[in-house]
Amino acid sequence: MKIFKISVGLILCIIFVQYFTSCRKETDSSSVDYNLLKDNSLAESSYFDALSISDQASTGTLSYKSDEGLLSGCAQVTRDTVSIPHLITIDFGSINCICLDQKERRGKILVSYTGAYRDSGTVINISFDNYYVNDNKILGSKTVINEGHNNEGNKWYSIHIDGAIVKAGTSDTISWVSDRTRTWLAGGSTLTWLDDVYLINGSTSGISASGIHFNVNITTALRREIGCPYFVSGVLLITRTGKPDISIDFGDGTCNSDVTYTINNVTHNYNL
Repeated sequence: MKIFKISVGLILCIIFVQYFTSCRKETDSSSVDYNLLKDNSLAESSYFDALSISDQASTGTLSYKSDEGLLSGCAQVTRDTVSIPHLITIDFGSINCICLDQKERRGKILVSYTGAYRDSGTVINISFDNYYVNDNKILGSKTVINEGHNNEGNKWYSIHIDGAIVKAGTSDTISWVSDRTRTWLAGGSTLTWLDDVYLINGSTSGISASGIHFNVNITTALRREIGCPYFVSGVLLITRTGKPDISIDFGDGTCNSDVTYTINNVTHNYNL
C-alpha cells in the first residue's frame, strides 16, 4: 500500500547524505556529525520498513493499494483474524534471512490491528520480538491511528514511534522518538496510487549512539504527490546539540529535484 511509502525518512536520508557530502567544503567540518546522520537514517529506514512489511503480510486486510514486496520465502506469516484486536506474526526465523530488498532479517515482527486502514478509529500497532535487520536489534513500537476526517473532510493519521536500536556488533544504542501526522488530501477513491497526495507534519527527536541529542522538525508541512519522486514543498529544521541549525526547503509546489538549504545564515541551492 503506497500510503506507507511516504515516510519522511526515505527522502530525508538521501538529503542528509547528499547534503553533507556537497557542503563539506562550504562549512566548517566540525559542524557535521556524520555518525549522527547515519544513526537517524538507520532509525528512519528500520521503522519505515517494518510498517511496509506488515502491510504486505496482511495480504489485503490492511492494504488498499498495491505494494512492492519485501518479504522472502523464509518469512512465515501467521494471521489471527478471530482475536480482537487481530494479530499478525511475521517470523523470519532465528538465522539471518536475505529478503527481497537484500537486507538480512531474523526474529519476529508482531502486528495488532483493530480494523482496515481506511476505517476511522483503526489502530495498528507494531512491536518486535528479538528482531534484527542487518544485525541491528530493533526495539520499541510503532502505532498508526486512523483519526477520521479533519475539518476539510480529509482522512488523517497519527503515527507515533517510541524506539531504540542496538547497533550491530556493539552495545551502542540509538534512542529515537517520532510523532507525525499524515493527511490524505487526494486520490483516496481510486485504485491507483499515482494520484495520491499527502501532507506530513510533526517532529522527530533522538540521541545518537555517541550521545548527541538531535531534533528534526517539520516547520512547514511537507507535501508529497506520489506521482512525483520528491516532496514538492515544505520545510524541515534540523537541530543538534552544539551544532548550527540546518533548514531544508523543498520549494513552491513544483515537481522537481531542487531544494535549498540554509546553515550559518547562508542559503545554498542543491539538486537532488
